[in-house]
Amino acid sequence: MGAAVLSLFATCGVASGAAGRGHDANPLRAQFRVGAAVVGINPKVTVYSGGFGASPPITPGSVIGPQLSVRAMYISNGREAIALELVDAQAEFAAYQEGPQYGITAARNAAAAAIDARHYGPRMSAGDIIVQATHSHSAPTLEGLWGPVPVAYLKAVTDAERTALIQAASRAEPATLRFGTADASALDLVQAAQYDGFPGWADDPLLTVLQAVNPATGATIATYATVPAHGDIVNGARIRHLTTDYFGLVHAALQRQLGGIAIVGPGTLGREETPVQATDIAEDRVFAANVLNLVDRALAAARPVTSDRLAAAGEMVQIPGTGAALLALVAANHFPVRQKQQVQSALEYPIDRRDTPPYQTGAAVGTWLTALRIGNIAYLSMPGEPFPEVRRTLAIAAPGATVVALSKGQDDLGYFYPSYVTPFTEIYPSDTFTNSASAVAGDAVIGGQERNLSAIGFATRHRAFAPVPVEPVQALDAGLQVIGGPFVAVAGADGKARVRMIATYAPPDLPSATTADGLPVGGFDYKENPSGKVHWSFGATSGYHNFSGSDLEPYIVTHRFTAGVHHVTARILDADGNPVTTSFTVRVFPHERGPIWQRS
Repeated sequence: MGAAVLSLFATCGVASGAAGRGHDANPLRAQFRVGAAVVGINPKVTVYSGGFGASPPITPGSVIGPQLSVRAMYISNGREAIALELVDAQAEFAAYQEGPQYGITAARNAAAAAIDARHYGPRMSAGDIIVQATHSHSAPTLEGLWGPVPVAYLKAVTDAERTALIQAASRAEPATLRFGTADASALDLVQAAQYDGFPGWADDPLLTVLQAVNPATGATIATYATVPAHGDIVNGARIRHLTTDYFGLVHAALQRQLGGIAIVGPGTLGREETPVQATDIAEDRVFAANVLNLVDRALAAARPVTSDRLAAAGEMVQIPGTGAALLALVAANHFPVRQKQQVQSALEYPIDRRDTPPYQTGAAVGTWLTALRIGNIAYLSMPGEPFPEVRRTLAIAAPGATVVALSKGQDDLGYFYPSYVTPFTEIYPSDTFTNSASAVAGDAVIGGQERNLSAIGFATRHRAFAPVPVEPVQALDAGLQVIGGPFVAVAGADGKARVRMIATYAPPDLPSATTADGLPVGGFDYKENPSGKVHWSFGATSGYHNFSGSDLEPYIVTHRFTAGVHHVTARILDADGNPVTTSFTVRVFPHERGPIWQRS
């Protein structure tokens, strides 16, 4: 592995001690059949943007950037087949009050039946498929909450999900797989305080990439990446437009780099806020470039999948519903339209998740949990936004697996976390308690997915909840954060690499903000303004840029670096005149060495 790679990597064969099935066609590079497909879902009716408060009506033709789409990847070893699918939406439910023909479960059932009927490969069931949403906060809501869900659009999305899965299976061709990971810690809010961030609490850094190539031609068939960062950079409700957020920008760039079809979706999402939430298109482009940089580094570190083992397991878990507000909004969806509008004016728009068994029985909420195995990689559906402790606990419970959390997968129950984290959701400025269907959902998901991991052949051990490292003092300090570093880049023909960085500052969060604004959500009005300008040291050169006295608007900084390693420091004075600093590196390779993703 070359020095350009500043990422982690996993070897994806059968783990020692794991129960095996069958044998590898090639001991060094397992043989598969892989297909991929894309179906567009730009709305043809008026929709509402999900994620940032009540949305105004957004009319057809309002999509900026890459089109909204459903993207599917089908993988078969000739004996079993699985599929992964991603939809550009704030989230999607397993089933809807509008009828059993809508939603993720309906799409999975219909697609599996059609693939079987057409004999595209081994028999499939709905349990062999995971469908997840991007959680873009400038994509349509398919849940209510921020505005009504047009039935015509819900039907169009469900149909597109079925179609994309069928098309992906029909296009399956010989393939080998590569898998790599990168540390994406720098994308997330860990130093500066903003809404839904817990300063000082460690994030989940796991970014993954799975690439399928044709072994005869070397052509890329599909690239599937998961990123542990919220798609809440663009505020769709504010700009009255729809976007894919950074996910679409990255998949478009990957397709230009690699060919084939690229799918970029979320990994762990709970508490994985970016320091640039609710901004605009310019910040989204810079953030996407930083994500692409990390995906390229994961590709550079990728190793062949050496086992052709595929497996799937799933179960429906019943979880006590403790989120009274969300359950009340589900019940309110049965009201006439005028009453729904009255509910929205007082609270939020009603939620149209199905409220009959098995999806809701009394106050108990039922949801599907699915685990898919590719070699020693375990893709686990997460019905909402799991906190980092969820994937961390499951990874420790199954040490032979590379565990990947697919947030907003198969359903959406809001945020969830181990029950011991619940008190902290009321301390930090956050909606993670109020927008959760159950305070014990995290425990139930961990238990269910642990059973699924065992069912797909991973040796599991008695789980113990795995707390993440916490530095509580960070909440008492101001924070300055630069998104994306450390950076790796390749110089252009002029011998320099143009690197764009986003910096954001936030004042102390606790206890000042909480005591000023009260529980449960706190605020940011205490000592908000930093003093003066940010001083940047780029190694050989330095400069300034001004925050204009506000932490609410991040600033884009551009610098051209020559080949070599550059140690960059940014510094600002807080309102009391104390310095707040952050440091990272930028490594630039000479122009003639080629793209990062081609390195090994």
